[in-house]
Amino acid sequence: MVIDQLVKPSLDEKPVPADLELPLSEPEEKRRIKFLTKEILDRIGYGLSSQQFLNILFVQSGASLFLVGMINGLKVMVSVIVSYILERYQLSVKVNRVLMSVVGVFFGISIFTLTIAIHRKSTALFVLSFVFATIIAVLYGSLYQDWFKENLEMRKRGFFLSRISYYGLAITGISMILGAALADKFTGGKRLAFEILGQNLRLQGYVIVLVFAAMIFMFGALLLLWISEKNAGKEPQKKHVVITPETWKEFASNKVLFVLFVSSAIISLVQTLATAYYGIFIYSNFSESAFGGFMNVAIIFIIALLTSVIGPVITQFNVRAYGKFPMLVFGTMLIAIGPVTYWYNPNLLSISMAMFLSTIGSAICGVSFGLLTLELVREDLKESYAQLSNVLTLIPYMIFIPIGAYIAFNWGMSILFLILSITLVVTVVPLYMYVIIAYNARKQKI
Repeated sequence: MVIDQLVKPSLDEKPVPADLELPLSEPEEKRRIKFLTKEILDRIGYGLSSQQFLNILFVQSGASLFLVGMINGLKVMVSVIVSYILERYQLSVKVNRVLMSVVGVFFGISIFTLTIAIHRKSTALFVLSFVFATIIAVLYGSLYQDWFKENLEMRKRGFFLSRISYYGLAITGISMILGAALADKFTGGKRLAFEILGQNLRLQGYVIVLVFAAMIFMFGALLLLWISEKNAGKEPQKKHVVITPETWKEFASNKVLFVLFVSSAIISLVQTLATAYYGIFIYSNFSESAFGGFMNVAIIFIIALLTSVIGPVITQFNVRAYGKFPMLVFGTMLIAIGPVTYWYNPNLLSISMAMFLSTIGSAICGVSFGLLTLELVREDLKESYAQLSNVLTLIPYMIFIPIGAYIAFNWGMSILFLILSITLVVTVVPLYMYVIIAYNARKQKI
């Protein structure tokens, strides 16, 4: 499943052992602390403004299930388009702390306008703010990753900052719990009352949570202004990634590659639609049981969040032991367990277990697809193929996201979950069987 973390430094680099870390001077140590503070603030913001919380609040503000599905699909499509534009048409622009701070502040403002839209029950403002937040998030994430790597090399990041991708999940989980507790405590007729500048305010918990998230993101962005830059004035020269005719030819002529793309696109669609409605389903059906409304959603998604840490480790071991294709089939079946459980046996315990297994399945498929792509695509075409496959994914998204959202709106979320599980089993698994046959035949020709 997809965990909605918006802005983070690259996780491709592995932490450096303690004995290989470089010693820091006092100014460098202060820079590292500022970077770490900024990363912690971002992780807190992720948890407080979780996509699941936003989906629930969007429905409570009067949006239909159809619109929820559409907005979640639109988020993925806008992310792909903006990422492609950045990679394809990126100019040699000097990325500095001022630019990063401005972009980060705009991201915080977009969270604030989302809060206003929910509070005023304005669907149009919510959609506009959501699209704007998505665009800013992709820009912020891409620019910050490059700037972060340029200004703080791995050997100077220290124990916690070099492992922020792991500790950050715990921070995000804790902030989700705190945000859920506040949203549940002050809901309905219960309001948080306080006075500002002589004005008496009575606000619901979710308003406080989202405003706090917006302020945290803006403060984290402004914190960049106090971080001294390395190689100031140097303009980075980045390689442009272009989808070449040769990439198209490779994609069209390789049946194994084409079928793998279709399979991965179907899995991506299923996960996007399912994740759009999971939180709403949990909130609607279990608000009066266990931990209560938002807290139930937070607890279940924290399970998935923490599972995403161990998932890739388990996957890499099993792929080596059992092979890529068997693990693809197994991973797909695990993903299918998620939505079918929401349809067949929806209770908090079974849903928690289903989310755990579905997250493991998602990791298995991700790693297996990656390994197969590395094997099937030429080294000089890998980046170009990655862009091509992302762009082509827009086509099924434009067709099937509205269909899935329409099913949820007219026949309910349970029926959609059943259809999504059946889709995985009936379409993707047979495609894998074809891939195995075509892959073996291709190897024999070679």
